[in-house]
Amino acid sequence: MSIYFWMFMGGGLSLVGLVWLGAAHHGDAASHHGEGLVSDAAALLSVRGLLAAMTGAGAVGLLLGAVLRLPASIAAVGAGVGAIVAAWLWRRVMRTMVAFDRNHGVAPHVVLGREGVLTVGIAGPSAPGVVQLTLGGLSQEFTAVPEDGRPYAEGSRVVVVRLLSDTSVAVEASPYPAPSLSP
Repeated sequence: MSIYFWMFMGGGLSLVGLVWLGAAHHGDAASHHGEGLVSDAAALLSVRGLLAAMTGAGAVGLLLGAVLRLPASIAAVGAGVGAIVAAWLWRRVMRTMVAFDRNHGVAPHVVLGREGVLTVGIAGPSAPGVVQLTLGGLSQEFTAVPEDGRPYAEGSRVVVVRLLSDTSVAVEASPYPAPSLSP
């Protein structure tokens, strides 16, 4: 068996496993806030982006080397191009999924009082952050502004106190104790 077969199978099965387990855009969505090369590079260098690249490289390399029986150098170049295209396509799919999630309104009673974690810290009233909430078993992100005007660090636990729009909420520090890590 060629290395391309193992790349395709290993990357593809790992990627399908991550998607099936619900980890599809946990890391990829975090970098959707910015546009441009740096944001794309961060997403493509995520585990899921690398697995998508490995799957694409394996598929194209397998097609060119084993199926079409082209020289190894052509298969290697094709695998490189396949990796870039697959990673780029993965990034586009993740952006579409996040945009779809964010563009579907949420009722106030669903988010009010819900505890979440800031994935992007809040520097103050004029510099919002991002809070990640679990709604109906799915992780969703909202733009977060402080209700009390205080800054909050990334990773802070906060509670939603007001729904500002379908995509933004006002938050305060969580009054609930941190969950215990011991069983």
